[in-house]
Amino acid sequence: MSKYWQKREAEQRLRFQTKTEKEIERELRRLYRAAADKIVEEMEIIYPSLLEDEVLSNYYYRYVRYYKLREKINKQLTALGQEEIKELEKKFEQMYKFASWKTLEGLNFSVENKMELEKVISSLWDNRSSWSETVWCKDGLTGAQRVEKQMTLLQNSLEKGMSDCVLRGASKDELVKTLKSRFGVSFSEADRMARTELTYIQNQATKDSYLKAGVEQYEYLAEIDSRTSDICAELNGQRFDIHAAVVGVNYPPLHPNCRSTVLAVID
Repeated sequence: MSKYWQKREAEQRLRFQTKTEKEIERELRRLYRAAADKIVEEMEIIYPSLLEDEVLSNYYYRYVRYYKLREKINKQLTALGQEEIKELEKKFEQMYKFASWKTLEGLNFSVENKMELEKVISSLWDNRSSWSETVWCKDGLTGAQRVEKQMTLLQNSLEKGMSDCVLRGASKDELVKTLKSRFGVSFSEADRMARTELTYIQNQATKDSYLKAGVEQYEYLAEIDSRTSDICAELNGQRFDIHAAVVGVNYPPLHPNCRSTVLAVID
């Protein structure tokens, strides 16, 4: 397969990735908005009573009603995290199978028919640990653990936001604005994480397909524009042994929001 057709195949993978990113962003935005509305509603109910009690304004976290509120927030965020993981698992499987299909098809992988190719791709996916159980980042966390960590950070942020509003005697409108702003920050982090994870899944599918087809080397392919990182620009066009591929070092993603991919080296 010529370099031209390899790049065409890579472009198809990246277009599907962009489409999937947008779908994930829409769904995550919907989930975060729904959770924010429910939690803000709960906080709006208890907030006036917190402002009225002078003692409570300093030590309200010791009171039963605050702990009940914490339990409700935790329940909502636990559900949000579970829905996020479920959505990501579904989209990542679609990405993996599409990238595998296009890669093997482009390499003219020898199978009798499309049904056989589908079986090969399903086998590749089934042989991998699920994304939620996979550790690949330097943080040493699985996908599910990263989502759970994000929910914990969000809960702490929401509680701190309400505490600050109580101590300042802020209006209910200020409280709502503060809480929704903190949800917005958490959503942005979740979206960034999802984009990076999707790049990981797409490139892992490509690598697994290369190994299945007997490809021995790959060429690093960066998206060259004003947003390209220095490290990706430096690696662009360089060739590496497929068995020496290390995510974050010479195989994408190299950093958060990385947009790079790879091409098979076929002499």
